[in-house]
Amino acid sequence: MIKAFRPIAALLTSLALLASSALAQSVSPFSNHALTLSQVFGLELMASRLHAIEALEGDYGDFLEQAEKLLGRDFRRFGGTLRAADANVAQALEAALTAVIDDVEAGRMATTSIAAARSAHAQAYELIAPADVRNSPGFIAMAVADLLLQDDGVAEAYEDAAGEDLWEFPNGYGALQRVKALWSQELASGASDQQRADFEEMIEFLETVVYPSVRPPEAITGDPEEAEGATQRMVGILEGMTGADLYPARDLGNLAGQLAAMVDVGCAAYAAGEDLVAVESIYAVRNPYRKNLRRLLDLIAPEIHRPAAAHLDALISRNPPADPATSCGELQELLLEARNLL
Repeated sequence: MIKAFRPIAALLTSLALLASSALAQSVSPFSNHALTLSQVFGLELMASRLHAIEALEGDYGDFLEQAEKLLGRDFRRFGGTLRAADANVAQALEAALTAVIDDVEAGRMATTSIAAARSAHAQAYELIAPADVRNSPGFIAMAVADLLLQDDGVAEAYEDAAGEDLWEFPNGYGALQRVKALWSQELASGASDQQRADFEEMIEFLETVVYPSVRPPEAITGDPEEAEGATQRMVGILEGMTGADLYPARDLGNLAGQLAAMVDVGCAAYAAGEDLVAVESIYAVRNPYRKNLRRLLDLIAPEIHRPAAAHLDALISRNPPADPATSCGELQELLLEARNLL
């Protein structure tokens, strides 16, 4: 029987998971592979949007703005590294994604352009994520957790669609398809019978109640956090299966310190004139900052949060600051202040 999961249940689930001291995970994918996770998140979001565009079958509604994120956001999470690894693959992927976006803008079926994008995408995946990392259960579980909980993923896309951007909805539908694929192909075999039943019950709920179709309804009138409880429960199941810590926010001071260290990598790249590589570190910092730190810091230390948020937004902009290295250095100092405060 499929049951709705209310916001209070989601909150209690989340708090219980974050506060638990009994998990004692031995694996921390975020601590060990934060930049690679962000790059893989870009690859997974790209795959999600391609799923959505394919499922929309030429009738794209107002999805063009979301399709443009293929190049405007997703590719930029790993594009500098991909160009350095194999410029031909990077060029092929950019060209294919441009063709996909052109098809969406023109209202054409994108079958050929999507096939080309998927071919280049598969090559990019192998170049970006080392095999020993991308094949580890903890890393895959973290990638699934990101698809479930982060911006443009299953829960957040539904909440955004219920707000002011209805056409975020297909992003969540596409992300759910990727969650299902990673679960069935990579993770389900390592689950107990109960874990498998519980996880697949949540998938069924999301497919039937939240995302019964790729196409958004005329309006979402129900609970905007309908998906939150199910997705939090799914991440809890993945933690139990893999022994991995999938919630970096359990120690906010440590998280702020990790983000500062990641920004330092970006600052070094900016100083070396490698802006396309540097921005990957900023993307890797921005999502966990927005998800886990911004509300608390805005409440207790707005003098830290507001300039930090401004630096993050400016550095990922297509029109970045004239001196990005200086902006990056100021961002790092703010994150170090946050670490000391938290």
